[in-house]
Amino acid sequence: MSDIHRFSNWISDAQREWQPACVDLAVTAFIDAIVCMIAGSRDAGTLAAMRAVADIGGPVPIVCAPAGLVSPSAELIDRTASHELDFDDFLEGANANASAVLVP
Repeated sequence: MSDIHRFSNWISDAQREWQPACVDLAVTAFIDAIVCMIAGSRDAGTLAAMRAVADIGGPVPIVCAPAGLVSPSAELIDRTASHELDFDDFLEGANANASAVLVP
């Protein structure tokens, strides 16, 4: 069995009962990421990412980018927008802004 199969099985069999505090933190992280995507959607870095992938088309609607981009391009733009103004969703220990990468 490959690593991806083992990981898929682990996810599909994972516990579905989470503590309310964990759910609250996850909801807050999703809201934070989406709000930061919208707030950063017109920053210079996001606009540069949009220009960089402007010639790639596809049917995927996303939060910030122009309609019609394919998924990898859409994710690039949403992740860029998430990072433009986001300073508050910080995963201590990892020194990372996890939701800006995981939510898109």
